[in-house]
Amino acid sequence: MVKLTACIREKYSIAADINPSHRMSAEIRLPTIIREGDFDTYDGETEFTPTQEMQIIETENKIVKQNFTINPIPQNYGLITWNGHHLTVS
Repeated sequence: MVKLTACIREKYSIAADINPSHRMSAEIRLPTIIREGDFDTYDGETEFTPTQEMQIIETENKIVKQNFTINPIPQNYGLITWNGHHLTVS
């Protein structure tokens, strides 16, 4: 068995044991480093309440600096449906 060890730019390393009778392939991906200033900062709402409609929070290609809060459906919310003949409140 052959042992392979490598160090990539001080902080990242890879190690593997290789059996010479088998082929081995590997792909090394270094982490993407995002620096402040590389992207716009999200400055929209961070607290949401569910609705019947889809909600899209526009965060693509932006840095989000705090957590989102998804509130529970309030107890006083009722669902009203109409099937063409009956009105149902639940």
